[in-house]
Amino acid sequence: NTIRFIYNRYETLSSLLNKYDIQSISLLKYDDDLIVPKDYKDNSRKMNSQSRNSFILRQILIYLKADHLIIDVDSNTPEGCINNNDSKIEKVSFVRKNAVYLSKIMKQLNFDSNPVIISTRMTRLQELLLQLSFYSLPYILSFKDCEDIGENAVKRDILRSLMTEGGQKNGFEDIMVNLISRMIPRSYLEEYDCLQEVAINSHLPKKPKFIFTSNSFLVDDVFKLWIATNVEKGTKYFVGQHGNNYGESKYDSPHIEEITADKLITWGWKFNSKHVKGFILNKYYNKFKYKENYSKSKKLLFIETGPRGKKHIEDISIEYEQYLSSKKEFYINLDIKVRLIVRPAAIVVANHMLGEIRQWSEMSLEIEIETASIRIDKLVNDSNLVVCFYQGTSLLELLAANYPVIGYLDRYDSLNAESKQYYDLLVEAGICHIDVYSMTMKINSVWNNVSTWWYSEKVQKARNEFCSNYARTPISPVRDMRKLILENI
Repeated sequence: NTIRFIYNRYETLSSLLNKYDIQSISLLKYDDDLIVPKDYKDNSRKMNSQSRNSFILRQILIYLKADHLIIDVDSNTPEGCINNNDSKIEKVSFVRKNAVYLSKIMKQLNFDSNPVIISTRMTRLQELLLQLSFYSLPYILSFKDCEDIGENAVKRDILRSLMTEGGQKNGFEDIMVNLISRMIPRSYLEEYDCLQEVAINSHLPKKPKFIFTSNSFLVDDVFKLWIATNVEKGTKYFVGQHGNNYGESKYDSPHIEEITADKLITWGWKFNSKHVKGFILNKYYNKFKYKENYSKSKKLLFIETGPRGKKHIEDISIEYEQYLSSKKEFYINLDIKVRLIVRPAAIVVANHMLGEIRQWSEMSLEIEIETASIRIDKLVNDSNLVVCFYQGTSLLELLAANYPVIGYLDRYDSLNAESKQYYDLLVEAGICHIDVYSMTMKINSVWNNVSTWWYSEKVQKARNEFCSNYARTPISPVRDMRKLILENI
């Protein structure tokens, strides 16, 4: 992600400087101490921060000998205000509050050869039953924090030298080496010895039979190092697909967890021997229950997404402006009496600067904005039809649940050849659309009799074929997952 982030800015600035006679470039001032992240989680936060972006742009302009164009500008928005919900009181569960003690207890109750099954995206009960089926109890991830020893310039210079071995780099490679050696998280360099010690002395088993997770491989650096250590010793490592961003994109594939895991348990697709055809791992889809009744006949639920992060190569600002414009087009062409309920993305609710909620209000004061005070399954179950206004996990969940849904494929061109043939089935059946006008016209035409349209042979045939490859549902989740794991140990 960091490499793509740097590449985006390098190519953009190079192109602009070559094409236009630029007189000045305004950059926000940044705190130098905020540039180097502590760990992966901190790096993810900094990826979209003003400080990180300004730092990268400045270093690229220096390399391109264009730093004389820079005008420093003070930021009116304090660092961190992008998630403007500091006043929100987070509820801390009993497990999280007592994680240290519970982890020690579980270590005593488990054996050193027990498998580690954690954060699978199955329901809590299903995950517990899966653990018990392998004679194992749950593990609680709770690790000692490493002391923040700060940035070590000598170690970073050594890293930079190692990265430049084999000859001088040119262009993008040169700036990439300099920036990565500066921005690599401290947990991977200065604090690595401590990280390793914490992983070795953790409460987790020394020789687990296997490891299965769908989420914990991502942000917890200690757990990731513990996984790597055991994989090197021969432990089987399974990763479960945790969203729609697998097996679909021709750009973001394979993911690093697909490469490092012994097997990726997918939601139904298989491209090579590393992939295991599994089923949708999500606790929400089986809560969606469609029952036609008069009370909800006028409710149209509109689920939207927010702007993508700055890590992508595409021009995210222009892409987001087009997305906002598409929503206006949708509402203008909606020609039915409907109670429109909008469920915005979390980032849209947290960051009022994006202006999405204001845009809806300007279009009509009758539009209801639901900002997560009601659970998504209750919103869905109380709606006559759901609009998924982006290619996301929600669309797959609703298709798996056989709940009437119409989707807007906002990134249709990014689909790989394998997934495109199945999405095309949904397009031909009128379930999915690659332009907003077509989607809105479909809603207008089926609104008065959604169930007749949804349960028609053409629609159900397309849905069934798509779901058999990208959103399979299990007969018995625990039994089926146990069988998949045993077949691949």
